[in-house]
Amino acid sequence: MKRAFRRSTAGLAVVGAVALIAGCGGGSDDNSLSADEFRAQADAICADTNRETDALQAPTSGADILQYLKDGQSASDTGLEKLRDLDPPSDLEGDWQKAIELHDQRAETINGAITRIEGGEDPEAVISDVNDEVSQTNDELDALAKDLGLTVCGADDDNGTDTTTSTDTTPTDTTATDTTASTDTSIDIPTT
Repeated sequence: MKRAFRRSTAGLAVVGAVALIAGCGGGSDDNSLSADEFRAQADAICADTNRETDALQAPTSGADILQYLKDGQSASDTGLEKLRDLDPPSDLEGDWQKAIELHDQRAETINGAITRIEGGEDPEAVISDVNDEVSQTNDELDALAKDLGLTVCGADDDNGTDTTTSTDTTPTDTTATDTTASTDTSIDIPTT
């Protein structure tokens, strides 16, 4: 059986609250960044957070999922707090606030999964249950990152972050074809 646990860079970062925190950037005061400054700083924060999440030890079994989710969430929370300190220009503020709200929504889902696993539910079943919701939110975040003109935040990063555990049922006869049976259970781990 094959279980893939992937981390997709999808948007800005993750945090665990439903409501938008007022300090996410105003854009209307004299301290707001230019669009170029905002994009450069946001992408730099995302790059740092991506490096941190890329360094996480990916789960090799269902038992490893909880720690992987917690570590990914922690790294993302740190990145998002830095992103919240950015003050986008007023023309980017609406999309920026939407992105923060989506991150809050995704974080709530991830934190709910963590709570369920800590409560004794099967980690793989929980991941399977929340994966579609997390993936849909990630897709929306990717689109917002593009609208904001970000190139690192929201860019898919497939350089070794897709980790797979499997039990291969391929016959040992070298003339036989590959008959590997698989079930794919994956989740987008919180990142920037």
